[in-house]
Amino acid sequence: IHITNDIYPEVAKMMHVTTMSVERSIRCAIESAFTRANIIRLQRYYPFPYDDEHGRPTNTQFISNMAGRIRIRDLKKEAVIRQRNREMR
Repeated sequence: IHITNDIYPEVAKMMHVTTMSVERSIRCAIESAFTRANIIRLQRYYPFPYDDEHGRPTNTQFISNMAGRIRIRDLKKEAVIRQRNREMR
């Protein structure tokens, strides 16, 4: 899956906007979060390295890293559920 070729067009279609609008909105949201947020809190939610020169990750870096973080969280939840189910037997 490619973010610019697969994800942006799908989001654009769902929201009835252009692909360019989706890219720009995501970029602006990331930029706003990284320029206005408390650094300690930001690092708690986004503990990944990013380009200090730009002061924020690229859209692709941000989406990929956050998707990976969500996948790991979900896998941990599933492991806890499986363990509880085993204990109940």
